Amino acid sequence: MRRARAAALLLLTLVGGVLRFSSTDFGLPDKYRPDEEYMVSRALGFDRDWNPHFTVYPAAQMYVQHGVLRAYALLHGYKRNFREVYATDKQALAWLIARRTSAAFGTATIPATYLAAAQAFGPQAALAAATIVTFSTIHVRESKYATTDAATTFWLTIVLWLVLRVIRLGRVRDSLLAGLFTGFAIANKYPAGAAMVALGLAHFEARWREGRSLWRTVRDIRPYVAVYAAVVAFLCATPYFVLDWDQTAKDFAYQRGFVQNGVGNVAAGYGWSWLAYKVLPHSFGTALALLLVAGLVWALIRPALGTLPILAFVLVAFAGMAGSRYSFYRYVMVPLPGLVLLGGRLVASVGDGLARRMTERRAHAVVAAALLALLVPSVIRDVKLN
Repeated sequence: MRRARAAALLLLTLVGGVLRFSSTDFGLPDKYRPDEEYMVSRALGFDRDWNPHFTVYPAAQMYVQHGVLRAYALLHGYKRNFREVYATDKQALAWLIARRTSAAFGTATIPATYLAAAQAFGPQAALAAATIVTFSTIHVRESKYATTDAATTFWLTIVLWLVLRVIRLGRVRDSLLAGLFTGFAIANKYPAGAAMVALGLAHFEARWREGRSLWRTVRDIRPYVAVYAAVVAFLCATPYFVLDWDQTAKDFAYQRGFVQNGVGNVAAGYGWSWLAYKVLPHSFGTALALLLVAGLVWALIRPALGTLPILAFVLVAFAGMAGSRYSFYRYVMVPLPGLVLLGGRLVASVGDGLARRMTERRAHAVVAAALLALLVPSVIRDVKLN
């Protein structure tokens, strides 16, 4: 069974990679996807001055893109001025490489999801969660763009894996790593700060599992190590958030108006009803959206070790989306790692229930077939998107 699962995960990763890398050259050399210009122009601009002069987005993914663009230029013999390799055709090559960097993060999220789910909810849940990520249309789409979303989702998936390790193992180094990756995820996209809730609750759940009182949890050094590591990682990955505070204050004041008042677009929406009736079904398809919501409900009805921090993370991220009047469908990429982990757990629970009425192998086959059937609309949308 272990070899079969490994082969299935490899196949999912390959298929997911094809879906995400396909058509990443769309529109080039013209640029039709908004927001990419904020990222790629600054990734090309870094040299002696590492200040992006832009804090609407944190800078971590800009630095990653810069490193990839510089490495590609060096491999092609451009040592003195790496920008020369991108100088022609409206810098289309730079856009293509930056998009494929996002596609690589998106593809890597598939095995990362399996890794995160397997340790807490078992291999069946892990394979189901990885399958959902593979064909999730919103994830396929956002992995094609040279923006922050695909990378943020990958880092948040790693954060949840480490959060679950904090609960299970409780070592100081697990808290340190969880904090570091949480800070780096926030340095990719500010709404990833919802992961701080999961990080905090994980330490309380870990101490509860150990039989410690609330007071002893508060006195424990591990949660403070995690928070300190998160702050340090965030500041190291986007240092000009503080070093150029005037720019930060200016950009945040600019954004505040949109968050409070919206963009004046009648097609835009906000609130919990918009989230429930527009964002989720349009991003995932109605059937898959219902499965993911059912995973949240199942986590409330039948909680298990690790479900509380994940559930809280998803709900806080949703609250941020619903409460802002300047929100887009792609923001659902932030809670996506938690959604698919809980969705995968629900699928595995259904399989376990069926296994009590039929053979285990037949039960798993029935559940796998049902999940794949449910994902057919997503597959169709993915192919049509490409």
